[in-house]
Amino acid sequence: MRQFEIILFTIFIALLFAANAFLKSRSDESKAKIFKTLLWTFLVSTVGLIYMGAMTVSTRSGMAFPDWPTSDGVLWPSWNYFTAQQDRFYEHGHRLMGQFVGYLAILVLIFSRYFHRERNFRLALIIFSMVVIQGCLGGLTVAKNTLWLTTVLHGVFAQLCLAAMCFLLLKNTKLYNEKIPEEGFAPKLKGLAKFTLIAVVIQLLLGAIFRNKAKVFEYSETGKVIYKEIVEGNAGWLFSHMTFALPVAILLFTLGVVIMKFKKLSKAYKFFGMSFHLMVTMQILLGVVAFLTVYNREQGKFGFAETVLTSAHVVNGALILALTFTAFKLLSVKLKKDENHG
Repeated sequence: MRQFEIILFTIFIALLFAANAFLKSRSDESKAKIFKTLLWTFLVSTVGLIYMGAMTVSTRSGMAFPDWPTSDGVLWPSWNYFTAQQDRFYEHGHRLMGQFVGYLAILVLIFSRYFHRERNFRLALIIFSMVVIQGCLGGLTVAKNTLWLTTVLHGVFAQLCLAAMCFLLLKNTKLYNEKIPEEGFAPKLKGLAKFTLIAVVIQLLLGAIFRNKAKVFEYSETGKVIYKEIVEGNAGWLFSHMTFALPVAILLFTLGVVIMKFKKLSKAYKFFGMSFHLMVTMQILLGVVAFLTVYNREQGKFGFAETVLTSAHVVNGALILALTFTAFKLLSVKLKKDENHG
């Protein structure tokens, strides 16, 4: 297995050098297509990573492997080994996806040096650093035996990474570079987006604290982790999250309406605004499902369908954060003297 790990790392390093040489010789049009494809792959993979992380928490699989970055001493356990049990599958699957996203972060950073470096490199470097920090937070949750604070930070920081990725993608679209009002956006619109963004972050924190604090675990005689729910003692976090959902939803719907008013400039604004309405509606429905399952768990776990839907609630919340941050950055655009903007 160790030889296999060395071979894989060697192949990846060789591919990095090959990609670096390949990108230097491409035309600007070709670079644009490749970069956007890479960014979309990066974004979609991160959404998948967040979903797998949510499933890991929902199924209480976070301590299936008590070591990190290895899993029971190896980086890549055999397929039969980590798929034999549900908790191993979700925990190690989450780690594998994290490695894949890390590789993509490196590729994005390398490519950003050759495609509008002044526009992309600095943000790509920030995102790469965030991905590294996120991985370290994941390791810390294992080292601290899923301490709820580190688990909350790990989950929320992943959503912030996704938001930064969405902004990088936005910076390479016509919507950000061409389809802006000649006079720019009114400052009050930026204020609305900023206020909404802060509210969304608070809402996600409340949900994450309840989701991760409302559990403790102990070890059985065989060393296997046994989770126990403490819903009653953390009901305050749950109902704070539920109560705050109403004003956050109103703010998000309002922001969506405001953005749609610019649809004459580009149809993308209409799609952007409608996305807020669709995702908020979905989040409310998924939130109801999540609430109904909280008190129906058996021995700290619940059925597969409930697990999938509850995890979808987490992922949809991450997408709402990313969408809100993207809207904030779009409405914060400053025009240059030549009426273009950066």
